[in-house]
Amino acid sequence: MGAIFEPFLYVIGLLVDIYFKIVVVQVVLYWLMHFKVLEPSNKYALKTVEILDKLTLPVYKKIGEKIPPISGFDFSPFILMLALIFVGRLIMRLSALMLKGLRLVFEQNQRGVLIRVRLMPNSSCCRISGVFVDANNEKWLKVCVVSVPEKGKANQELSKFLSKELKVAKSDIEIVTGELDRYKKLLVKINKDELLRWLKEKGI
Repeated sequence: MGAIFEPFLYVIGLLVDIYFKIVVVQVVLYWLMHFKVLEPSNKYALKTVEILDKLTLPVYKKIGEKIPPISGFDFSPFILMLALIFVGRLIMRLSALMLKGLRLVFEQNQRGVLIRVRLMPNSSCCRISGVFVDANNEKWLKVCVVSVPEKGKANQELSKFLSKELKVAKSDIEIVTGELDRYKKLLVKINKDELLRWLKEKGI
């Protein structure tokens, strides 16, 4: 589930964050022009406000229909900012819940993080290909490599690829089990939070 929806949540969260910044910039510009810190006749400020208005006024209008101005003061921008903060935090919470399931892919011990990997040799390129769930409902990180599984070539390329991806030394990656199998457990000297961030970047 996380592998499918988490990237969409990330994009939505990014758009919410951008829109929040747009609203903040617009409010700040209005106040600066209102108190004449910034000249109201400044053509660049006016052009910026005009662009921002096109992005925000339709939403302000909808909010104003439900909550009209009080004593002539329009609270629409502030209500919108609060709503965007709420939505942003909700998306973060949903992302965290989805990522929680990915922790079954690895576990942390005193030496580092033990990652379950399902190696896919003889692929067209080296890449992370998602998560595989086996018959026992265990999750494995699918990793594609170009090398064929002979004389340890695939294992060497796996270690080299993951060391580059995770930004750790090749010596910090050790194949604990499954050296001759496609299902492997790798001990990686990396912090759990760093690994989670990396998985999120990969859209898993």
